Amino acid sequence: MRDLRQRARLTVEQLEGYLRARAEVGAARGDGEALADRMPWLTTAQREELVRLYTEDRIDLTRSTLGALTRRCRELRAEYEARYARLRRLLLTVTVAVLLGALALTSAAAALLLPGTG
Repeated sequence: MRDLRQRARLTVEQLEGYLRARAEVGAARGDGEALADRMPWLTTAQREELVRLYTEDRIDLTRSTLGALTRRCRELRAEYEARYARLRRLLLTVTVAVLLGALALTSAAAALLLPGTG
């Protein structure tokens, strides 16, 4: 059952990625067409070439930007996981030290207050 859920989640993530990629291609093409519209002197072939080149460049830029963001996210995750592990160790150390101190104080108090234990 868990394997089925995991596969379903991965399928949904892939579908979401595909839809986002298609939306970015559509937006890039639309921006390329808007750019070409500002140049009414272009022939039909020149206009199509400009739109195609603009779309390709924009998609390349999007890929490189996403790659850089992905790398940085992984770096930050590793940094935060390491920091969290250090904080957990520190908290454990402090907790053990406090408990040992409390135990030592309790033992000392018991030795002083209870007759026949000292």
